[in-house]
Amino acid sequence: MNKEELLGLRERILAATVPLVLETAANGTEKFSLLVRIIHAGNASSEIYTKAYEAAQAIEDKDERLSALMDLLDEVELDVDSHEEPAGEAEAPEGAASDTQVDETPPTPTEDNQYS
Repeated sequence: MNKEELLGLRERILAATVPLVLETAANGTEKFSLLVRIIHAGNASSEIYTKAYEAAQAIEDKDERLSALMDLLDEVELDVDSHEEPAGEAEAPEGAASDTQVDETPPTPTEDNQYS
């Protein structure tokens, strides 16, 4: 299978898997684990993150809940970082220099702008 076929297969698997995971009565830990696997597979939708958070909150053991919440936080941070623009590609703030050619001729002194 080529990459395009594999990506298509992944989408079909996710389309079949997500409803099953959301409908299951699995305990919080198992449901959380499955939801994180779905996030890793590229389905990091708002709904999946919300369901993962709810599943983590449903974990009774405080240490396991903390670990799940921290794992989810790591996933959110990775997703946030992946949405940031690479260095050098961010838009310049208004009024900042752009890629247009800049006149580098030094200004000439005027009454309002005297050199000191």
